[in-house]
Amino acid sequence: MKDEELNKLRKQRESVNIEFKSMIDDPQKIAKTVIAFANTSGGHILIGINDDRSIKGISELPEMEKVNEVLAIVESVETVIHHVFYQEKKKIIILEVKESIDKPVDLFGDIFYRFDDKTMLAGKEMLQTLTKYEAIPNLAIDQIKKNLRSHLRLKFGITAKQFGQMMNYSEQRAEKLLYEYLREGFLMITEIQKPFIFSLRQK
Repeated sequence: MKDEELNKLRKQRESVNIEFKSMIDDPQKIAKTVIAFANTSGGHILIGINDDRSIKGISELPEMEKVNEVLAIVESVETVIHHVFYQEKKKIIILEVKESIDKPVDLFGDIFYRFDDKTMLAGKEMLQTLTKYEAIPNLAIDQIKKNLRSHLRLKFGITAKQFGQMMNYSEQRAEKLLYEYLREGFLMITEIQKPFIFSLRQK
């Protein structure tokens, strides 16, 4: 992987498929993230990069030993390790996690998935989603609204594509749910030029 590819990943914020780590302090915690990516849509864990996306770099040998610990825990997940010597100065390790074709993958009996930039423990509803991926998720609607409300309090609005990326839905599924919220009066359209931008309805 070249500097240009690394910079493309760095330009993104932490999300459903991007995680930044300055170092690995707990291999089992990273293993949870790997499982979550595998159960969602795959992703990249960038090791040697701070949360603000600045390059810290790592000592390769000690960090690779921890990466190998992670891989031993999640041996059923397909991964690819990329070594990047950024600007010929700082070493970065990128752990690429492939989406599992046999969901859900568990970690010691627990199922994790990715929700926006968080690794979450799956409850009964999400387990149904992971095993029936094409169906509209049966995740508690109040929880979806709560997370969407929190997001929209910080952002001007959201498109169906952005909501889909946040929730790991297809754009069509995300749009359907946004229009349901529009009909309920929970959301309003604030930009009529396509793509439509949805925001919280002002009370």
